[in-house]
Amino acid sequence: MDWGYIIKRTWEITRKNRFLWWLGILASFTAGGNNFGLSLYNFGGNYLPNSIPNTTPSPSTESFTVLKAVPHALASNTDCLDYINWLYVAIFLIIFLAIILIIIYVSYSAKAGLYVSVNQFEGLGKIMGFRKGFKNGSHYAWKIFGLNLLVGLIILGIALLLFSPVVISLIISQSIASIIFAVAFGIIALLLVIVISIYYRLILEIAERAIALKDYRVMQALKFGQTLVKDNVGQIIIAFLINLTFGIVFGLVVVMFLLLVGGMLLFVGYLIYLAAQIIGVAIYGIIVGLAFLAALFIFGGFYTSFISSYWTLVFRALDK
Repeated sequence: MDWGYIIKRTWEITRKNRFLWWLGILASFTAGGNNFGLSLYNFGGNYLPNSIPNTTPSPSTESFTVLKAVPHALASNTDCLDYINWLYVAIFLIIFLAIILIIIYVSYSAKAGLYVSVNQFEGLGKIMGFRKGFKNGSHYAWKIFGLNLLVGLIILGIALLLFSPVVISLIISQSIASIIFAVAFGIIALLLVIVISIYYRLILEIAERAIALKDYRVMQALKFGQTLVKDNVGQIIIAFLINLTFGIVFGLVVVMFLLLVGGMLLFVGYLIYLAAQIIGVAIYGIIVGLAFLAALFIFGGFYTSFISSYWTLVFRALDK
């Protein structure tokens, strides 16, 4: 494989097609005990049952009647408030679940859109654009999500299996020997889980593109990814190490940007404080904070689209 060409071409594609940055921003999203019923209390209302007489009895009779009615009124109000609380909880959970599903759909659609857009640009020289790329990617969003869910469950099952001897040994005995065994075996298990997670992460890089670019089903894509990684293990390791280098370099660039630009902005903020005191600093802080947030989103979108383009070119080179 011509790694020099792949890296150079990745840079050219990402730099020239800025709509990929916006797809990258969307793709990067995949990864109280308040009593609400209290606000519905009507302190000025009558919570006593209608069965309480409206006549004015003698003081002793009135006291007896009210005392007798209070438990029923409180029970009625408590049931009502419990129902309202559960209703609020159900509505909140439904809205929360809907938001999560929307984020998953949008993020995985953008992710698949990156695969399809880069593949078409490299293969045919055609630029899709943001709207078409996202639309084409949306056809594969749920399959790619299902693939990630399946792999996540596999890794979770392996992790539980590896860590189970640690838990069992501590349950059976809490002696010094058991604790030493648990710590030693736990470290080994953790290292194995990290290695297995990296292995399946590499498989996902291939399998996700098999879904988006070859229209494979979930299990078919997973088997294809396992086979391609196994048959090209040396090239995959090199690709991973290059990916790791990209991440380190990008992280260093972001840190340098934050230190240099952040220092300059802090100095400007100090000058504003001397001139306009707290109000000026507050306004300046809001503007700078929003600008920093926007810059981080753009940097993140660029990096996500760059790494995605890189792995798509690696996929194309391996799948020949």
